[in-house]
Amino acid sequence: AKMVGDLSFEIKAVKGQYYLLDSEAGELVKRPNMRISDPKTKKSKGMVVAPTTGNNIIMGSTYEDTDKNDFSTTKEALDEVKVKLGQMIENIPFNKTITIFAGLRAISNTGDFIIGQCQANKKFINAAGIQSPGLTCAFIISEIISDQLKEAGLKLEKNTKFIPERKRFPKLDKVNFKNNHELFARNSSYGEIICRCEKVSEAEIVNAIENGATTLDGVKFRTRAGMGRCQGGYCTLRVMKLLSKKLGIPIEKITKSGGDSYQVKIEMD
Repeated sequence: AKMVGDLSFEIKAVKGQYYLLDSEAGELVKRPNMRISDPKTKKSKGMVVAPTTGNNIIMGSTYEDTDKNDFSTTKEALDEVKVKLGQMIENIPFNKTITIFAGLRAISNTGDFIIGQCQANKKFINAAGIQSPGLTCAFIISEIISDQLKEAGLKLEKNTKFIPERKRFPKLDKVNFKNNHELFARNSSYGEIICRCEKVSEAEIVNAIENGATTLDGVKFRTRAGMGRCQGGYCTLRVMKLLSKKLGIPIEKITKSGGDSYQVKIEMD
C-alpha cells in the first residue's frame, strides 16, 4: 500500500505459539473449545483446543508483539498455553505432543479488516489485516474484491479452463487394510508404504507429484506424508528420492517449501 502512497494504516506482526498433539489424542475434544481472553487485556479472542481433519488436536495460541521474521517458540509462551488451557480442560495429554510451532498474525492498527479501494489510488485495492476469521470468509473477500475490480473499470474475463472440483485420487484405507486389495491389484505401488505414521503409499505420493507437487511441503499438504508422529523422520528422504526421480532433478535441489529451503548440503572442495 505504501508503494502507491497509502499511509492510512499500519500492519504489525503478532506471534502465536501452538501445540499439535498426536492423533492418539484425537478423542480429547469433538469440537473447538475456546477460552475467552481476559476482557481487561482485549488483545485477542483467546485460546482454543480444537480437532483437526487429520484427527490431531491443535492448541493455542499466545499473542506476542514481535518482528515479522520471528517464528521462534519459547518455553515461557508454551507454558502459558499449557496453564490456561489446563484450567479449561482437565488431563490434556501434553506428552502426546508431536510438534510445536509459531505463526504470525498481520494486525492492522484500525482494529478491523482493510478491504477496498485505496484512497490514494483508486486502481489499488487493499485486502489487509486479515486475521484468523479469514479462514472462513476468504471466498467472500475474493468476491467483494472481484466486484470492486469490475467497478474500478477492469474488464473481467471468465476462465473457461477453471476446474472447480479436483478429482480425488484413491487413498489407502488406514483403518481396514483388507479393503485395499483392489488398489494393490491395480497398482503395486499402493503396497509400498513411504510414510508409516500416516500410512501414505508410494502411489499416492507419485500422484501428488504428477499433479503439481514439487517440494516436500507440496507432497505433505496433498498426502499428509510427514505430518505424523515422527514429523518426517522416517519418510523425508524417501519422499525426496521420489521427487528427484519424478521431477528429473538432483536430490540436493529438492526443497522443503521452495526458495533456498534445501534439505541436502553438498560440500565442495
